[in-house]
Amino acid sequence: MLKIFKESVNTWSVSSKTITKKTIDNYGKKLVHTNNEKAGLFGISNTNSGRKLQHLNEQMIIDANCLLAEATDNNRTRKMVQIIDDLSDTVTRTSDVVKFISTTHHDEYIKTAAQIIYQNLFIFLIRLNIDQRLYNAVEKITEAGDIQSTTNIDDYVLQLYVNNCKKSGALLSDESKETIIKLQNIISENSMAMMNGFYILPNGKRKNERKFEVVVQKLLNSRHKLAEICGFSNYANMAVEGSALGSLDVVHNFINILNDNLKDTATKQQKVARKYPYFSLDNCWEGLNILVESLFGIKLVPVTIARGETLSPTVKKYEVICQNEGLLGYIYCDFFANINDVKPNQGCCYHTIRKGRLLSDGTYQNPIVAVSLNLPRRDENDPCLLSYELVDSLFHTMGYALHAMLSKTQYQYIHGTKCSRDISEIPTIPDNLLNKYCAIRNIVPAASLQEHIFFSMLDQNYHSKILDESSYDVVKKVHENYGIKNDQSLKYCQMHSPEIAEYGATSYSYLSSKAIASWIWQMYFQDDPLNRTAGDKYRYEFLAHGNGKISSKLVTDFVKQDITAENLAKTLIDDIKNNEDQIQYIEALKI
Repeated sequence: MLKIFKESVNTWSVSSKTITKKTIDNYGKKLVHTNNEKAGLFGISNTNSGRKLQHLNEQMIIDANCLLAEATDNNRTRKMVQIIDDLSDTVTRTSDVVKFISTTHHDEYIKTAAQIIYQNLFIFLIRLNIDQRLYNAVEKITEAGDIQSTTNIDDYVLQLYVNNCKKSGALLSDESKETIIKLQNIISENSMAMMNGFYILPNGKRKNERKFEVVVQKLLNSRHKLAEICGFSNYANMAVEGSALGSLDVVHNFINILNDNLKDTATKQQKVARKYPYFSLDNCWEGLNILVESLFGIKLVPVTIARGETLSPTVKKYEVICQNEGLLGYIYCDFFANINDVKPNQGCCYHTIRKGRLLSDGTYQNPIVAVSLNLPRRDENDPCLLSYELVDSLFHTMGYALHAMLSKTQYQYIHGTKCSRDISEIPTIPDNLLNKYCAIRNIVPAASLQEHIFFSMLDQNYHSKILDESSYDVVKKVHENYGIKNDQSLKYCQMHSPEIAEYGATSYSYLSSKAIASWIWQMYFQDDPLNRTAGDKYRYEFLAHGNGKISSKLVTDFVKQDITAENLAKTLIDDIKNNEDQIQYIEALKI
């Protein structure tokens, strides 16, 4: 059956021939099942078996082709931006839930089926992005105007779409486009392999060690070739376009200034003994609720889950309720690691299931997100205790979810964390606020930052040219200049291979977002950390925009700072210096 299933999805194509127009605004809108039938995952039908997933995607293809036909029809009656957003919503809403299933489902058959579907969905989306007819139709609107009057945000979204299509290769020859599709297929397959197939075992060895070099080389070299075909000198240049930092020169200067100023301090701080307290999950969750209610006036309210709506009985579903606006969306929290999962230290994961947007009937499509926290399981009678690293991960991952809830955009194309990486990584809950409640986090700030400096520059080196040597040789060269002697990052650096696959030359965003977050803290929260007025300003003037505003302008307008390598680096360096007295105090305790 699986062979037939795979062949069927491989026949998908982008075609707009003879498909009747239909309205799909309400596709997947309902979440509540009123009958006794088993609900689909997240309340979405056709998600609890391989064959049903196939049906879900076949329907998506029909809907997408219908919208493609409408967009390229000279007699269309709707605004182009509405059609494009419907098209994007239709495809990504299906691909997002399929991607979630492909990486988290416990049933190997369903998981394998989802992986096959997602691989084909990914290529389908690539074909849409480089479709010449669709690009011509949209590009014409940006120059000559639409059949109806448009707003500034309408024009912005369409221009963003045109720019993304150009970047993807929409203007290239058919031969080049076919090469792009082949390369993207290789990239997707090997990214998935790095995300799922390579990790450090408890004995310190990497699973599938022999295959790792083959996979990493295919991934990095395919990315490099893709960037060259699309007109970039390397993949790092391609990845930084549209980010808050804007150019590789700024990125590299930023990393190098930090390295020059922090490496010696990081080496000294590494010698500080690490004896940290543990924090109760219940207390951390209660603290999170107190913070978001104080800052934004929202509550996380647990609700009943329908049968079949989640993969595990331990998953909790929360309605995000705003005291002024009512329901903002849904967050599904899978707190504990799967008992059958052999991957150690998997870390917290965030998944978009559905993005928010304004529907044609005037109602709002509330977002749905899921977070897998992978916390250590405990006996039912024992509290779940978190290290300070896990507390940090809990708040950071929940920050993604809250960003999606607090973003209120007209179009899903620009909703929530669908912005540049250095914006999405900025914590929704101010970073320094967590530090006040978890002061131990500042004991080794320079050493922690230095590790990120090393990985950021490693990521840049990986994506700067064709990889014609062992990846570990690259690691050793970068570590010599950017690592700390005798630290664990050299030995275990490939534990971060999933991050290399996912971030793709944007690992530096952890550092830049930390600096921007510090600016936000100093300007709005330092004097009164739980100030509701400051929280509302942060929500409505920063988080709510999603990708609806140019990243660099979003930052400079909000914090009144120019984004330069020097300004970003100075902020982090000053933060380190301000924490030195605390480090000296810890050293004096000799713990």
